Amino acid sequence: MSGDGGQGTAGGIVLNLSRGPAGGRQSYFQSHHKREAEDAFPPKKRPKTAHAPEAKQDAVTPADAGRETDHSPKPSAGNEGDAPNEEKKEIVTSLFTGNPAIPFIPKSDVTKLSEKVFSEESFSSLDLAPQIVSNLEKLGFTSMTSVQQQAIPSILGGKDTLVKSQTGSGKTLTYALPILHSLMMQVPRVQRSDGVLALVVVPTRELALQSYQWFEKLHKSCVWVVPGYLIGGEKKKAEKARLRRGINILVGTPGRLIDHLHSTRSLSLASVRFLVIDEADRLLDMGYERSITSIIETLHEQQPGAISSRQTIMLSATLSAGVEKLAGMSLVEPKVVDVSCEDSTESQLTSEALATPANLSHHYLLVPAKLRLVTLAAFILSKCKCGDERKMIIFFATQDMVDYHTALFSKVLSRYGQEVKSKTSLLRRAEKVLAGEEDDGEGSHDEEDVEEEEEEEEELEQGKSRERPDVILFQKLHGSMTQQDRSAVFKSFKDAAAGVLMCTDVASRGLDMPKVRWIVQFSAACTAADYVHRVGRTARVNALGSALVFLAPAEAPYIQMLESHKITLKEINMQGVLRNLMLPLDPNSRKPVANTMEEAATKLQLQIEKLLLSDSGFRDLARKAYVSFVRSYASYPKEVREMFNFKALHLGHYAKSMGLRDSPAALGAGAAFRAKKEMKERREKKEKKRKIQVMNQRCGNLPKTASMSEFDSGLDSMPKNKTKTKTKKKIK
Repeated sequence: MSGDGGQGTAGGIVLNLSRGPAGGRQSYFQSHHKREAEDAFPPKKRPKTAHAPEAKQDAVTPADAGRETDHSPKPSAGNEGDAPNEEKKEIVTSLFTGNPAIPFIPKSDVTKLSEKVFSEESFSSLDLAPQIVSNLEKLGFTSMTSVQQQAIPSILGGKDTLVKSQTGSGKTLTYALPILHSLMMQVPRVQRSDGVLALVVVPTRELALQSYQWFEKLHKSCVWVVPGYLIGGEKKKAEKARLRRGINILVGTPGRLIDHLHSTRSLSLASVRFLVIDEADRLLDMGYERSITSIIETLHEQQPGAISSRQTIMLSATLSAGVEKLAGMSLVEPKVVDVSCEDSTESQLTSEALATPANLSHHYLLVPAKLRLVTLAAFILSKCKCGDERKMIIFFATQDMVDYHTALFSKVLSRYGQEVKSKTSLLRRAEKVLAGEEDDGEGSHDEEDVEEEEEEEEELEQGKSRERPDVILFQKLHGSMTQQDRSAVFKSFKDAAAGVLMCTDVASRGLDMPKVRWIVQFSAACTAADYVHRVGRTARVNALGSALVFLAPAEAPYIQMLESHKITLKEINMQGVLRNLMLPLDPNSRKPVANTMEEAATKLQLQIEKLLLSDSGFRDLARKAYVSFVRSYASYPKEVREMFNFKALHLGHYAKSMGLRDSPAALGAGAAFRAKKEMKERREKKEKKRKIQVMNQRCGNLPKTASMSEFDSGLDSMPKNKTKTKTKKKIK
């Protein structure tokens, strides 16, 4: 930063420090930290020894650029529950100083790989039952997608089929329609007692529920075919009862299916005619390879010699080596359908290009660590506060991060800049007077207005404000939630017209969320394939959609990695996003709107930090989120570890991005990383010891326990006591 105090650069951005409130940038920070100190020391509890210079101790001036200041612990509401003798230091820094330079990313000339979503063919052109086509028209489906046009005839022909297509291309209907048609045409008519005729395996509970709901909508043309589902979190007793009554189309997650296959007699796979493995790549990523293999082996055992009569359909957004291996184990001479390729050849299966919807635009935002939180808040406000594009999904690396950011933004942003819609009685009376409806004299208002005024005065005296509906509704979804809560959130967000869903990768595959306009990755995906699956929650079935990934300046090579997979990204300017914060923080506040972007961002940051200081619950959530973030960052796979280098991570700046003033050492970030390293060393030591034992056994060097008699005590033979013998001789 320049020493004259006129202008300075922070993270490659030129900041005009002479703008802002009277006194320039220096007096602005001094005034805000002074107000913060006054909030920490209420007038009644403020120490008598406090002097004016101490009140300005927290001030951050241009001369302090890039320097962190330690302060002695101060009494505050947030420290009431802490130990009295515990020494804590708060670190207060400016958001716009000490940030790394933002690199310049040249525009890429990569040609985006996209698939044609809709075809010119209609469902009536297929050899489907008229009742099914009529039901589809009632549901609003007339034209087929490209993947449906190519894959449905193959499945109707009875061939094993491997389908590779982008997310949101209608893969569920691709296998659901042929299955329903075949069961509908079966003679004699399908009955409950026939048992499971079609088995659909999906990776997550939400996707299982969604697939089941599609079968529920489609089977109205053949109500005698009964669909059902098995997922974790549901009552097992109720699932057993449904299986005893009879289910013809069974949708389930691998773990729950294996559980019932081992413990439920009424679940038999002897009659299965269709096996569907949906989101095969995700199943392998989640470690379900052994479970899928076990299900296939159970089918072989219960259907000896029936492999040729059973039809298997596998669907995936990407074709990795693991998917090809699974296909080789379960498919027999499959028909490969790859919409992104003109000819589905073996050489194209290993292509690194990843297809995304043509109507999906990709963006990136380079943000210094300290500004991540306020920038995310500003982006949410810019997209979800008004207009039609008010539905957003934000992906985080850990469940603790989801919990913290959902609770924080629900508290801070849900009513940010909200207009006062409810009129007080005094305002209503004033409008009546101006309109000439009543005189401005005593007794001109009724008793109800008087009572309402008294209630309002009491509320103001007690510091209460009338609750108004949230402008932005924040919801969360992750794997540790109960199944009841997960289902409720999934349905609520799916039906909502606006809102923000904060989630982990549990929502990254297969889920169909209507009218989601933006996908934000606050934590970057580990692989390009995971990135594609995340952004696939928008721009579904030819709708418009946008995706944004947050990156630190040091993580800029991630952009080139995505471009190597034919994914083109455009930059969004951070300053333009932060300008959305120049709104009143509270609709009841009389404070003027911030004059500069820097002032608005700092106000919001200070508001969050003060909330954490005053509320131990929020502070604990922030600490857990911070530690979990550090752990997740240290666990990036080695293929991307150069882009996400843990050793280059500024732990203090990321603590700031969580609204914390504690040092990384006080938060236990280093201890968490060391614990993980020690655990890895213990695991390696144990594995090394096991290998040594195996080698010794091969060489014949068996341990003593291997050659010991079962009647042996295990104790070494006692040596003869020579001293005692000599004593006896002397006695003689």
